Amino acid sequence: MYQEISYNDSIGKDFVDNFLYNELEYNKRQKTWIELLRQIGVTAAHPDDGWVDRHNNEVILCYPRFNDGLKVGDVLALGDCDNYRLVKIIEHRIGWLGTNYWIFKDN
Repeated sequence: MYQEISYNDSIGKDFVDNFLYNELEYNKRQKTWIELLRQIGVTAAHPDDGWVDRHNNEVILCYPRFNDGLKVGDVLALGDCDNYRLVKIIEHRIGWLGTNYWIFKDN
């Protein structure tokens, strides 16, 4: 899966090994989390980041973790596998240049 890496010193090797281990572990947790969300009926998940307007309770799904066809009435997870909240989509509107805005309320 990974190509062979050559190292200049043991510190570089330790750094790369730890990075790869942490990345693989995070990806496992993320996959388990997404499976759980789908089991409980969550339709999509998106990071709770700059694409979420917390003042107006709206989100642009710029890079969702998954999206199984979000629509009004569905539940969306905002955050990631380590820290998230569930919200309910109450409105969808299309803005300037066709941008999709999903308006939500806390679930």
